Amino acid sequence: MKITQMSWIKDFREFANGTSAHGVKNIFEGPNKIVKILFLLVWIALTIYSCSVIVSSIVRFINRPTGTKFEVIVDNGNDGDQAQSIKFPTISVCTHNKVKKSYLDLAENAIVKEAWSKIDMYDMEEIAKLKERFNDPEVPISAVGEMRYEDIIEKGGPGRHLILLCSQRGVQCHTMDAFKDGIFEMENTITGNCFRINPKGTLHGKMGDYGSLRLYFWADIQDYSERTKDTPAQGFTVAFHDNSTYGSTMSSGFLMSPGTYYKVDLRHKKEKNTDCDSALIPLL
Repeated sequence: MKITQMSWIKDFREFANGTSAHGVKNIFEGPNKIVKILFLLVWIALTIYSCSVIVSSIVRFINRPTGTKFEVIVDNGNDGDQAQSIKFPTISVCTHNKVKKSYLDLAENAIVKEAWSKIDMYDMEEIAKLKERFNDPEVPISAVGEMRYEDIIEKGGPGRHLILLCSQRGVQCHTMDAFKDGIFEMENTITGNCFRINPKGTLHGKMGDYGSLRLYFWADIQDYSERTKDTPAQGFTVAFHDNSTYGSTMSSGFLMSPGTYYKVDLRHKKEKNTDCDSALIPLL
């Protein structure tokens, strides 16, 4: 009685002999059984690992949508001109990378790196110990004891190079009259270095995609400091507000992740007429 090889094994043998993947044919053509079994186990393990990476990447992509839509309500103050123009809000964009890894890795910043690694943990016991070392002039770390938290962020935080593009209707922002005094101002806050786009509130545009303002930022996640890199919130916090106020990015901002496109819509806010006299509350 002649025993024939199972069809799927024959198909796999033909695939192994014809594929360009290195080492697969050694599963059948190895010098001995031990080598054949070893190649088979390695191939199975790597296949499972590859499938795991692919599935996790797909799940992560699905959970982080590539497009998000926000809506900002703006009071134009001129009902007759609403169909023509809308005032853009000031946009505060704060990076989550407070201090760059490249800055902390500089030899001359070794003491700053040691201090920052303790401060950025927000561990009050560690900070108390650090404070005692700051007060000891014999300890090298006392040299940075007079530096403020904001000073480290200002010197070591990402700078102006993070903004890659600013345009409206295909026109670069730096050539527009609305931005003759500057496209943005830099703000140093406890949330990180922030871009204050349209700082004077001079930008106007028509509603819809025609008058949209396009902004592109570089997250530069390879230069995130070690503590910042531990958190899942890589990217930026963005707040929309009036130019006469400051964006409270910690409480009212939107998280915008790297590799993601966000669309923000503007619409007018209609205020109801109110009788000022009837709205006053008597003091007595």
